[in-house]
Amino acid sequence: LFRQRAIEKNNKLIYKIAEDVPAYLIADQTRLLQIFSNLTSNALKFTENGNVTISLSRVSSNGKIHVLKGEITDSGIGISEEDQKLLFGAFQQVDNSTKKSFGGTGLGLAISRELCRLMKGDMGIISERGKGSTFWFTIEVRSTTISPSVLENGETEIKLTNFFKTHSPKILLVDDNQVNRKVASEILQKSGCQVVTADSGAKAIGIFGENHGFDVIFMDIQMPEMDGIETTKRLRELYGNSLPKIVAMTAYSMQHDRERFISEGMDDYVPKPIRAAILVQKVNELVPKHPTPDPSPTLPDGEGAISSSPPHRGGVGGGVGVVFDMEIINQLREMVGDETLISVFEDFEREAEEQILNAKNAYPDDIRTIQRELHTLKGNSGTIGLTRIHDITEIIEVPSKTGDLSHFQENLVFLEEEFLVFKDSYRTLL
Repeated sequence: LFRQRAIEKNNKLIYKIAEDVPAYLIADQTRLLQIFSNLTSNALKFTENGNVTISLSRVSSNGKIHVLKGEITDSGIGISEEDQKLLFGAFQQVDNSTKKSFGGTGLGLAISRELCRLMKGDMGIISERGKGSTFWFTIEVRSTTISPSVLENGETEIKLTNFFKTHSPKILLVDDNQVNRKVASEILQKSGCQVVTADSGAKAIGIFGENHGFDVIFMDIQMPEMDGIETTKRLRELYGNSLPKIVAMTAYSMQHDRERFISEGMDDYVPKPIRAAILVQKVNELVPKHPTPDPSPTLPDGEGAISSSPPHRGGVGGGVGVVFDMEIINQLREMVGDETLISVFEDFEREAEEQILNAKNAYPDDIRTIQRELHTLKGNSGTIGLTRIHDITEIIEVPSKTGDLSHFQENLVFLEEEFLVFKDSYRTLL
């Protein structure tokens, strides 16, 4: 994401990960990305013809619990000791003389430090005027032996097709987005479920009123007119204890979000982007016990807590072409078939073009539209394995939730460029 910006200012962008940092970590990927993004963006903003180094190291360990330290060091203009004391105040940008040159509200640092503190860490700075700066932060994370994309201890891969051989759970899938409905319903059908879909809360209530035989309801949270929480409340009012388990489906992934959904009437939660193994496993957990084939799915505790999408094939900043996560795409191909897969990508192209345009036109006055359009784009791109589009969208969308649009326009340019690469290449790939 920052490679081109570094080139434009003749900066060298370097990253270093210490050898003793565990390979796989259970943490909040979205917020970590926000912190790294904010600090890297600031370093490049105040540095020309120099270096920006991003590093991650391990401070201490207690079993599987580790304190990690991130450092973003630049050779830029530096910050005086007096100004450092003001640095983390909300809406505070030090040195009035720089405002016209560098822009920004200063809100990002205040938010980033608060995020670190919520992750049992902190944030600070070491700097001297004219001699560059090092912004550091610490967080507490838990290590795991489980890769985000493989099973524990190298067990046999889950065979999701026809997983429910002896019983066919009946599912009501509620989601206003066509890409999500198509992917999730195909996955569930291929696993052996019967699936009925609804594209709105009102339709879901109507469908359930005509047929009470559902085993599970998967309920998208963000829907226009009547969201998932309101739809669930109305279903509870109408049908009470006769309702099956209702599972929230959303890209919101923090622990308090899960607790909020359950307090609002949901029974459980699965994260977006949609992953076939997690979806099938959740049905297997909630539907009354019945014989299941071996091997049964084995997912880590708190499924979805590990990185919400598998690792990059080449990493952020790897250049044009690092667009597709073939592991996800091949799994979808296996589950839904070539014809449906191409149809899903065509739907995504049409919807994403509209979502990007709507977000662009909404800037800077209509922040709700920006949040809504980018939230949907983030979920859809992650579901079908477009990891760079997913991550760039996330970098823009997460700060927008707190009203921070300070880097919106420049980051949207990267998103538009990445989307053009996708459009030019996906048919050939598939």
